[in-house]
Amino acid sequence: MVVDAVIWDFNGTLIDDVDLVVRSVNVQLAKRGLPRLTVERYRDLFGFPVADYYRRIGLDPDAEPMSELSAEFFEAYAPGLPSCPLRDGVLDALAAFRDAGVRQFVLSAMEERLLSATIEHLGIGRFFVAVCGLSHLEGDSKVERGRELLAGFAIRPESAILIGDTDHDAEVASALGLSTVLIARGHQSEARLRAYGRYTVVRSFREFGSTLSATEFQARVEQGSSEPAASSPNVKWAEARISASSKMVATLNARHGHTGREVRCNEQYAGIREWAELPTRAQQLRDPKAKQFRECVLSARTVGGQCLVCFRGRFIRRGYPHGAESIGPPCRQQAAAGRYNKEGEPVLYLCDTEDGVKREFGVQKKRGRLFCQRFSIPISALRIADFRGGDPNSMTSQVFSIAEDCGVQGRGPDSYTFSQTVAEIVRQARFDGMVIPGVRGDRERHYCNVVIFDPWRDERWRSWVERSAASL
Repeated sequence: MVVDAVIWDFNGTLIDDVDLVVRSVNVQLAKRGLPRLTVERYRDLFGFPVADYYRRIGLDPDAEPMSELSAEFFEAYAPGLPSCPLRDGVLDALAAFRDAGVRQFVLSAMEERLLSATIEHLGIGRFFVAVCGLSHLEGDSKVERGRELLAGFAIRPESAILIGDTDHDAEVASALGLSTVLIARGHQSEARLRAYGRYTVVRSFREFGSTLSATEFQARVEQGSSEPAASSPNVKWAEARISASSKMVATLNARHGHTGREVRCNEQYAGIREWAELPTRAQQLRDPKAKQFRECVLSARTVGGQCLVCFRGRFIRRGYPHGAESIGPPCRQQAAAGRYNKEGEPVLYLCDTEDGVKREFGVQKKRGRLFCQRFSIPISALRIADFRGGDPNSMTSQVFSIAEDCGVQGRGPDSYTFSQTVAEIVRQARFDGMVIPGVRGDRERHYCNVVIFDPWRDERWRSWVERSAASL
């Protein structure tokens, strides 16, 4: 069995909304003079169908239509939903599956428009191929919607798992022919989950560890155990992370091997991913990881030699480039934000080979002819950090791996905020530029990207132009 698809429940699995649910249902109970619920009592009583759960807590869906009870609940629940956080460890798990090339989906009993809006608000929409909810607020069975999901995206049940937090998720998975992993302390208690049947139950995402891979889930699901797979009760899930980590390393090495750069997926890598997910540059610069990376940058070697020959490309729709300016760096007023620069802060992006230019521009679907300008940069006048060929375990290799994934759909953070933070730290270390591995090479041909900061200082870039641009 090879796991190639993961289907996530939402409420109580990805998002921690249990306290909000209890507060909201207590509003309903108070209106009717019924006893309030505690979180513990709620977890012991909640289940599907929701109508049966309502009866258990004293509400009467026979006397009051489910549509009205549901609307009343959501009137109290919906305003607090945007403030609910993700469950601890969710981002690590989502990133691990993404990095392993596993497709991810959401299947929820929540109304679909509200579900989609909440997922986008949480900033995790980029991880999912599709988000599937119900067409109403009544929270009934997800089985039929699950069948539509499997059929619509050609998901093979024997190669997929469902991750949820209730016995209903296990029922849905069974009806769809999927394996199941249940996360305790969502909307049902651990005792209820373990009493329900023979499938994997864990107490939290953190138990899986920050290096959890899809293969590790597969191994645990196949064992069908709700206890850690170990010969001694003192052996924890963390000990199984060694094999999971090695499998994830193989996945990442295969993914980055064509660039000549290998990156190890370990706890440090997972921590850097969390750093990269911080929403603002200010938060990223204040994070302890920024200080650690700054220390790495300060000890980085510099590019040696007398001259660094580089190349820069540009598509020209008609005719030929009009002088070096047409291929040179944009002026400050025209500089758009890029991977390693903020808006209004021009940098000079280059490759160390013409082949690298072709590979970089090969992914851009633009019309016209590709021209290439050659630059000869005097190394003696500049201090350029050399980040090529780093140790796969080093923080520097891992940071630039994630920075190069920024803005790439399905691979890294949606924006360039983190990669721009990385460049700012390199600048603060008084480097004039940096050399980093290119990401579109192959096993036979590697290349590097060269980033020169502040190329307009004294208009120095003009003196580096070696010859007229040529068509590639």
